[in-house]
Amino acid sequence: MDSSWLTIVAAVRPALTRLEAHQLTEAAPLRPWTNRPGDPWQTNPSDGRRLIATYAVPELDLANMTGQTPIAVAAIDRFSEVIPTAEQYTGAAFGFDAPVARAQQAILLAVPPSTPQPLDQRMLVQILTETRELTRVRMARPVDLDEQFRALTPSALLPASGAVAIPLEARE
Repeated sequence: MDSSWLTIVAAVRPALTRLEAHQLTEAAPLRPWTNRPGDPWQTNPSDGRRLIATYAVPELDLANMTGQTPIAVAAIDRFSEVIPTAEQYTGAAFGFDAPVARAQQAILLAVPPSTPQPLDQRMLVQILTETRELTRVRMARPVDLDEQFRALTPSALLPASGAVAIPLEARE
């Protein structure tokens, strides 16, 4: 538990960082125990139990305790973990008011496809090219849609003609 789980989790959990420091500096570190010893990252989908990781003094044998054994406990941290999916879909809409309107600003967060490989200029050009291609492929203007689907466009796209047209000019 200390080498395969705690060292990784402690990097982002301040309470567990203190526990890791204790484990590394004490002459008699606490004894780790978990209800999922072979799967601390909860990768087995058939095991629906939550991971419980505990640390106790070396003299306390948690594996051989019964449910009736009285002990005192203190929780030093509690958090939920999920394994993110490989793809995440997001979207954003920007509004602007003329005449003070200006072009929308956007930020592209580029991440190298391989973690050990640094993000170099060639890879950055590839990411920008693919991003431009994908934005054009995924964009459907209201005029590109059949009449019955034009009302389903995002609110940032307002159809200018047809049965669901929304006029944007001032009327007298």
